[in-house]
Amino acid sequence: MKPRWIVDFLTISALATISMAASPARQEPTGPNVCTVPTMVDEYKLEKVYRPVEYTEYETCLDVSKGFRCPVVKKGGRFGYENKLVKVEKYVKACCEGYYQTKDNVCKPCSVGLWGPSCQRKCECDNGANCDPETGACICEAGFMGVKCEQECPPDRYGPNCTEKCLCQNGGR
Repeated sequence: MKPRWIVDFLTISALATISMAASPARQEPTGPNVCTVPTMVDEYKLEKVYRPVEYTEYETCLDVSKGFRCPVVKKGGRFGYENKLVKVEKYVKACCEGYYQTKDNVCKPCSVGLWGPSCQRKCECDNGANCDPETGACICEAGFMGVKCEQECPPDRYGPNCTEKCLCQNGGR
């Protein structure tokens, strides 16, 4: 029979190998729009653990009925190893905000109307405005302003986000 520590070690090694094979890693993206970002990942760590045990020893005694060998329960312990699942912060390469990863592992810009990490958020702009692919901030068309481009320009203003001042005289627009 194999010693217990060999069986424990082989079991832990097999579990670690199975867990790594079960979750194939996605390749890191390439190109100019790749950022390094912190992410929490599950990782197995081998930890030494103490296990208390009770055992019986026989000592010489004066009890004839027990053949002068009396049982004495003693306490002790032994160390073993356990594979524990822990969360670890690691830095990985991912597409920057405003870009998504293609099947070819290239970072492409978000399509019109989408923004954020992996382009998973939808723009919430009014009056035909688009949004910044990184922040989601609305970029107003000429003649509109406001957080969602929901307001028309006042009579004395014009242009994108109503930033230009009208120089017209006599009530002209």
